[in-house]
Amino acid sequence: MTDEWRTTYQLSSSYRLRGHEAVVLCVAAAGSRLASGAEAEAVAAVAFNPAVPDGASVFAAAGSLIHQVDLRAGSVVQTYGGSSEEVNGLSISPRGAHLAAADDAGEVQVYDLAAGRQFKGIRNVHRSICSSVAFRAHKPWDLLSGGLDSTVAKYDFSRPKCIDRWDMNAIVGEGSAGGGGGGGGGQIFNPPFVHQIATPPADERPTCQWLAAARGDGAVVVLDADVSSAASGSSGPVTPVARGRGRGSSTGRGKGEHGGAGGGRGGGLVRPLVLDRDAGGHTRPVCSVAFAPPGAEAESAAEAGRSCRLYSAGEDCRILMWDVREALRARAEGHVVHAGGVAEAADAAAAAEEGSGAGSPADVRAHESQEASDGGGVAGAGATGPPPPVGRRGVVLADVRHARKVNQLCPFAVDGRELVAVAAVSKFVTVYGLRLDGAG
Repeated sequence: MTDEWRTTYQLSSSYRLRGHEAVVLCVAAAGSRLASGAEAEAVAAVAFNPAVPDGASVFAAAGSLIHQVDLRAGSVVQTYGGSSEEVNGLSISPRGAHLAAADDAGEVQVYDLAAGRQFKGIRNVHRSICSSVAFRAHKPWDLLSGGLDSTVAKYDFSRPKCIDRWDMNAIVGEGSAGGGGGGGGGQIFNPPFVHQIATPPADERPTCQWLAAARGDGAVVVLDADVSSAASGSSGPVTPVARGRGRGSSTGRGKGEHGGAGGGRGGGLVRPLVLDRDAGGHTRPVCSVAFAPPGAEAESAAEAGRSCRLYSAGEDCRILMWDVREALRARAEGHVVHAGGVAEAADAAAAAEEGSGAGSPADVRAHESQEASDGGGVAGAGATGPPPPVGRRGVVLADVRHARKVNQLCPFAVDGRELVAVAAVSKFVTVYGLRLDGAG
């Protein structure tokens, strides 16, 4: 038995944040501050500007508009309206220079935050709803998007130019017999719609090259976005990209067009990794994915153990924490990835939830004293246990059953402690705390 099996991750409910009168759709974090959006206000996405100290600048998408709120002034200071249809996802570049928005028209709008205007409009990329968008820490002119056409697209948004596209129908689990859509490799028979994508927050290689996608067939896919889709056997349909009315320099300054660069150094991800039900994953569509945040004690311990942790949550009311590097090692060594020694999560208790007051960003430190029992029907924590049978490798570090279907999760760190904020089909935001025991 190796030291890695003595590490136990405990993810348990710490407290709930009250404020909304309707179902919470989204949540974002900056330091100890959280922002959330609810159905009643039609706020589908929120994001903090990482370049503004203390999380003082937050963006909220309501309908086709994006409102920039200065929390110091307590007011909306800018409104962006480049989208023709409802905005589903927001992302702000690591340096805070650009804002990207994914919308129902299948388009991506990019805004110059310093100029306060649209920079580029990228059209004709997704044939259906564009659900999510993400910048990349190590390539400032690269932009990624995912949509309900079951594809992930990559752009050099300074032009704008579509560099590459991955077809989720071509990315199937190890146990899949064919290259069709959902249902292979232990998955449910749903199309592999891309509900959300995520990129690592830090620019450390090789993990900064990775992208995670939450799919409608219950799988979580991790791929190297610096390896071309052709090289990874997952090419998607190619469509021309039309330029929107946004103004800005059209000179190509990004290096993102070299899609195959670094492919051999991608940490074993030349071929995309599929974390499905056979690996201990979700049994219903996955709604949200996010990489673990930097700056947490658990992250330091994980790095010492050569792991890369990824969170996912879905319609099966489960929150999972994956060890991506362990899954890659297992695949390289010919092992079958498996849930391993993760304990079964306790059944969720039925709970009638109540809430009052207007929603607003919350300071997490102000709620530390609340009891864990205020979890709104949340129960159970997953942890590693004995190693799986010979020939099978465990890749799920924690498995928690939430009371309701999860819409979005957001891991963040406060004073070295790793927390996970969860927006579910309820009026509350639940915050889980991660405890690392027995690190060898």
